[in-house]
Formats: sequence, structure tokens, C-alpha cells
Amino acid sequence: CLDAAVAPKKGGKLPKTTESLQMRCKSLQQAIDDASSFFSTLTTTTTTPQAQAQSSHYVYYYSLILNACRLILIILMGPNSLAAREEATVVALNEMDKVLQQQQEWNAKEVPALLADVVVTTFAVFEQVSNLMAMFGWGKRKSKPASAALAKVSASLHSIVSQMQQVMMTSYPAPDHVFEERTNIKQEIVEFCSMLIMPTNDQQDEWLDVTCQEIALSRHLTQSRVVPFLNHMVRVLDPTSL
Repeated sequence: CLDAAVAPKKGGKLPKTTESLQMRCKSLQQAIDDASSFFSTLTTTTTTPQAQAQSSHYVYYYSLILNACRLILIILMGPNSLAAREEATVVALNEMDKVLQQQQEWNAKEVPALLADVVVTTFAVFEQVSNLMAMFGWGKRKSKPASAALAKVSASLHSIVSQMQQVMMTSYPAPDHVFEERTNIKQEIVEFCSMLIMPTNDQQDEWLDVTCQEIALSRHLTQSRVVPFLNHMVRVLDPTSL
């Protein structure tokens, strides 16, 4: 849709809607409808508590993504005046912020999967919304009501991503802490084995060292892959850079 979008003319006059834009928006609306129907089944088909918890995380971000897509349609194909579209945009952004305020609780193990599956997509769609609003004169640096609403949503999303960034930095080992992490993992396993009265011999101890080393390295590699994405999102969404 954004490739076919045209900025308003001087004086706030909306541009003519092209056939290309109409077809793209129609396709986006169909995708939103299909996705909404599919996502509504996630909370009804899960059975275990773990599956239900995971489902709630995904439904949360899916709702944000769909709301952002609906906002794109409002901006491009909404009311017939620029002022009315801005008003509708403010309402939609406020609804998005309400969803963001209901953020789900998650742990360090869930962050990498959530980032890959839904968080990056949420951020990417939000960036598209920001670019489109800037085209219509409602960018984050402007003093328009829509600009203020956009900045508020950006700050809320920034808060969530910043928390994920902090979790990844504190729960996964940096390169110079891999050995320390390996030692901690081994100690936990040894303590667990002692509770089960499972003594280890020298060979088992060697295997345990190798296993703990691999676990620690794996955690470090996870951090090295995930943190750069979070750093970029935190930097872009930072309210002080608006």
C-alpha cells in the first residue's frame, strides 16, 4: 500500500485514489479479515496452561499488528477530508496504546522466540505507519494531535522492547562471562544430581563439563543474535530522539 500512497496536496487537499492503491488496500483488508479469523481460534484450541500462556503472548502482538494494518487503511482510504482522517488516526492510535499498556509478562527464555515470531513484525509495521503518517504531515516531530498520539504509542512500544533488551543483557552471558556461566550451570546440575543421590564419576564429570560449556556458548550466541535487533528498535523508538 505504501508504495502506491501519495502525499496530500498543499492546503490539505487529499490526492485522488488510484486504482493501484484501491487494489492494494483491498488486498490488505482481506488479509486482515483472514488473519483475524485465524487468530481468534488460537485461544480456543489451546489446552495446556503453557500453550495458553504462549497463545496469549502471540494474540497480544497479533492484535497490535492488525491494529497497525487497520490504521494504514484509515490513513489511505478513510474519511474524505484530511482533518477527519487525522481524527480517526488519533482514535486508532489511542486504541493501540491501550493494547500496549496491557503488555504480557514473559521470561528470558521466551524473548528470542517472541522477537523472531512477532516483535520484529510489530516494529516493522509500526515503522510503516510512522513513515505514512510523516507523508501526511503527522510525523513524530510535528505538533499535530496525530503526531502526539504517534509519539505516545512509540514510547509505549519502546518501553516493552527496552525491557526485553535488559532481560537479554542480564540473563544471557556476554563473551567474557561464558566460563562463569558454565560453572554456574554445572553447579546447578551437580546439586540436582546430589538431591537424587546420583553421584558422578570422572568420565561423567568430563561429559558434564562439555555439556555445560555447550549450553553456555549457546546462550551467548543467542544473545549475540538477538540483542542487535533489540538495540536497533530501542534506538529508533527512543522518545528522546523523536
